[in-house]
Amino acid sequence: MGQRFVLVLKSLSVILLFLIAFEVKGNVDLSEKETIRIGLLTTQDPNFFIDTFGPTIADLRRKFRNTRFVTQELSLDSLISEIKQNQLDFVIVPSGVYAFLERTYGAKLVASRARKEAQDCNYSAGAAIIARKKDKKISSLEDLKGAKIAASSPDNFDDWQIPLGELKKINIREEELRKHTIFTNFEIPDVATLVATGHADVGFLPVCELEQLMAMGFFSPDTFKVINKKDNDGLSCVHSTDLFPGIVFAALPTAKSTDVKKLTMALLSMSSKKSNNNVWEVANKFDGVTKLYESLGIKPFVRDLSWKEFFLKNAYYFAVLLLCIFFLIVHVLRTEVLVKKKTAQLRDALAKKMELEKQSKEAQEKLLQLERGGVVSQMSAMFAHEVRQPVETLLNYAEGLRYYLATLGKEDKIVGEAIDAISIEAKRVSQIVGRVRSYVRTNKRTRQPCRISEIINSALKTFSHSPKSINVKFSLEVPSDLVVEGDPLELELVFINLFRNASDAMKEQQEKRIVVTAEKRGGDKVACIVEDFGPKLTAVELDNLNHPMKTTKKDGLGLGLGLCNHIVLAHGGHLDFEPKEKCGLRAEIVLPLVSEKEALC
Repeated sequence: MGQRFVLVLKSLSVILLFLIAFEVKGNVDLSEKETIRIGLLTTQDPNFFIDTFGPTIADLRRKFRNTRFVTQELSLDSLISEIKQNQLDFVIVPSGVYAFLERTYGAKLVASRARKEAQDCNYSAGAAIIARKKDKKISSLEDLKGAKIAASSPDNFDDWQIPLGELKKINIREEELRKHTIFTNFEIPDVATLVATGHADVGFLPVCELEQLMAMGFFSPDTFKVINKKDNDGLSCVHSTDLFPGIVFAALPTAKSTDVKKLTMALLSMSSKKSNNNVWEVANKFDGVTKLYESLGIKPFVRDLSWKEFFLKNAYYFAVLLLCIFFLIVHVLRTEVLVKKKTAQLRDALAKKMELEKQSKEAQEKLLQLERGGVVSQMSAMFAHEVRQPVETLLNYAEGLRYYLATLGKEDKIVGEAIDAISIEAKRVSQIVGRVRSYVRTNKRTRQPCRISEIINSALKTFSHSPKSINVKFSLEVPSDLVVEGDPLELELVFINLFRNASDAMKEQQEKRIVVTAEKRGGDKVACIVEDFGPKLTAVELDNLNHPMKTTKKDGLGLGLGLCNHIVLAHGGHLDFEPKEKCGLRAEIVLPLVSEKEALC
């Protein structure tokens, strides 16, 4: 039945629109007629055309036959565009749009529509929120959350935007409602039918439409219930929202004052309660309309807030934000202090750990060196014990060979020199072996004054028999009056070892040169310096030179320099290594000086 009612209304509205849109030519010349242009905001509500627009335009044309009324149905954007271009004289719009046009384009109220059911035209527009009477799930506005809703159009003032304002008071947003809303756009089935048949839980109706439907017998009084019913505001129709002024007939700045006067008088003269149609009166309370649109955030009705208004409106949130920022700053500062404290503790702990690891590593290396030194000492003792007999046998063979040649009565100079060399070197080996054995037995060593020049020359002579001496040139600057107290053989071994190391360092060099110098230092010391011109050593390689059992050679054992350092220390001196500025190494042996009176050799 509700669908049939809507169909009848739409048919009547189409007929009225056709009659209004076209003028019937009479005896009056159209060229002599004055034209009044009226803009109408687009709506598909047939009740508006039947109750208000159609009768109003028809009455104006009847009263002013010499005036041509041109009406245009426009969207909001097109309406504003026409106003900007001065193409309209009057507009018929909802009260919310009028409030904006008054503020922005200087529109002035001529008359406002008043329902015959309203005592005051300021309270004639609103909505009734209906649900099925038997539906116990919907009893208050809070129950609309998640419910299926039926409404005519999202652009309608009475039955969409006004209910939105009511629901916004309880924090139900438009986005949530749209997810569950069916818009009929004034098509069949209508809003009331959708609710009655259960296709929707709730429906939004303009005020007084529910009464019209029941008066025409389409629905019984037991079909619907009104949610959030309000009264005591002079409107006889049930409603669920606040009430506002209805449709406004307004004049624009382009309208002639005479036209404004005659249309005002004509519209207000239509205000007869005897008519069944809605009438025109003068409303003066539009501030509620403006606040409604601003609360809904509908453009272009939302105005930019000043900084003061914005701050006052969001003072609570600013206070919460500032409090959060304060606690955040305190937290950040506290965290930073804790992080610095923990970082310092970790840094100290890490430094202690690294120091302990370093000490542990050094202790392990020393232990390893002692173990290797002990093994070498045992092997040296075994070697000294085992090699002594072959060396003595070699000496006996050399003497036997010399005796054999003498018995034959033959003399051979080369063989004789070879036998002498064998005997000298064998005795030298015997002396070295004996020295090793004395180290093992820890016997007290005998020292004697000896000249540094003789020790260096003897070491140089012995080194010259080695393959490492090939292509090596020596530069000597050693005074003959420098005397130290010590074991000539041990000191000679030190210099031989330094010469060998210098030669090994320069094995890739085309020119190999070793510089040996000696000088007094401080009146009671002798400094002997051996310099080579090999590649520059790294810091690690230089550090290894001062540690026994460490070597920079791929096939070395690290024993040579360790023994040299031991010998020099035993003689009351010290052995130091220093890299030269460009390349090469400088080895310096410092020994106590003996006076000339004590020199015996």
